[in-house]
Order: sequence, then C-alpha cells, then structure tokens
Amino acid sequence: MSATSDVIIGGAGYMVAPGTYSRTQDGLAEGRTGRVAVHDFFGGQRRAYQLERDRSWDAPGIGPAYAGQGVEPWPFATTHADAVIAPVTTVRAPHLVAGNHAYLAVGRFLYRSVALNAGSWGGFTQVADVGAGKTITRIVYYRGDLLLCCGTGLDVQRFAIPGGPLTTFSAGLTARVGIGYARQLVYGDPTPGNEEILKLTTGATPDTRHLDAPVVNMGLHEGKIAIATRSSIWLLGGEADPTTNTWTQDPQPFFTHGVWNADDDFLFLLS
Repeated sequence: MSATSDVIIGGAGYMVAPGTYSRTQDGLAEGRTGRVAVHDFFGGQRRAYQLERDRSWDAPGIGPAYAGQGVEPWPFATTHADAVIAPVTTVRAPHLVAGNHAYLAVGRFLYRSVALNAGSWGGFTQVADVGAGKTITRIVYYRGDLLLCCGTGLDVQRFAIPGGPLTTFSAGLTARVGIGYARQLVYGDPTPGNEEILKLTTGATPDTRHLDAPVVNMGLHEGKIAIATRSSIWLLGGEADPTTNTWTQDPQPFFTHGVWNADDDFLFLLS
C-alpha cells in the first residue's frame, strides 16, 4: 500500500515540498538568564555536597563537608627556602596549626611559623627542645596549648602557645600517638606489650579500652575520633565522666583491613 504522506509526526501525516528538505543538527542552546529555586536550607547555603538536592553554591565559596563529599581549595601557595629547618628524611615531622601560627616538630625540636596573617612568609623559629636523644612523634592541640608526644623516652610535654614554657603534662604519662577530644587527651599506650591499649584522660586516673591490635594513628572524622590499629579502624565518641573518672562510650568497629604494612602507611579514606 502506498504512503499517503511524506512524513508522519506524532501520528499525523505531512507532505514535504520538493527541494525544501535538508538534514541538520540542533544549534547551541540559547544563553539566557534564569532563576534557581532553593527549597532546602538545611545546613545553610553554599554547601559543597555532591549529593545535595539544591546545589546553588559557587566554586570560590565551597568548603569541607562530611563523608568526603566536599573540597576546599587553598587560596594561595608559594615557596620559601627556610634557613632554620634543614631537610630531614629520617624521622616524621608532625605539624599542627594552633592559634595564629603553624607548629612543626623535627626530631627533638619544636618550631613556630610566622603569624598566619602576616603579609609575607618568613623563617620558622625554634621554640622548644625536648632534649638530646628524644623525638617528638605527635603534636596534639589541648585546651589552648600543645601536647608533645615523645614515645616511651619522655613524659608527654605541655607547651604553652605561642612561646612556652615547656612543662611535664602528667608524671608517668607517655604516648607516641594521641589526639585532643572533648577537652581530654586520648592516646595509645606506647609501653612494649601494651600497644593495643587505648587510654583516655579523665581528670584523675586515665580510663582504658582494649582494641584488637597496636594503635598506630588517630584522626577526627564526623565529630568522632578515628583510631587506626594494625588491623582495623575504630570510631570513638563520648566524653569523660568526672564523677566516675571513666569514659562514657566504647570504641565501635568501623572497618577492618586485616593487613598491616607499617605504622606510617595509613591514610584515612573515610567517605
């Protein structure tokens, strides 16, 4: 049966005049102003959430977000040849920003940067020395000061920012890794044979929790402490109870990798 029309569009037949048909592609969409309707103001505006329903944030204003969904661009970067700190490849260099300065530990020495709001960068200044044969393994922010963990070789030292003095935090308290949380110090026992014991200061005798393997690293994740052992990652919230001198929560298992390579191989990929 012969067709009664040249083309059928939407069920209707149409005739095409000879010589008027040509095959082309759609051009670029017309650029015009528009309006974005934001209905969900939970958490405020300009949140860099990839899964946000109402995404109307601008790139210069994005900030960090939970679960690894957001990023924060550093506004400026430069290079500086420091005349005080020599390159060191034999020990790790823990660092921390506290107050209006950045602090860096190399071996036995603690260094302080120029003020973070200074017009230009300058050399670091040595502000503390924990002694010959000692090594600062972690810097912890604690109630406006810094705690310097030095392993079993020295009691944890307290440094009053920005310029000292340096004093013993608590006699007999040693730590290799630790973190400040809920105005207390949470740390791993560095004593040989006790490396899987997590300790938490309470104002009196530290409380303890036994984990599955030696504690090797700590960080903060979604308002809790992420504790990496040689075989697992745990999450801990809570706070110290001054009445019973105990910690109010127990560590909860978060992830088990099962294989340990070295203490400095851990990256917190908590997303």
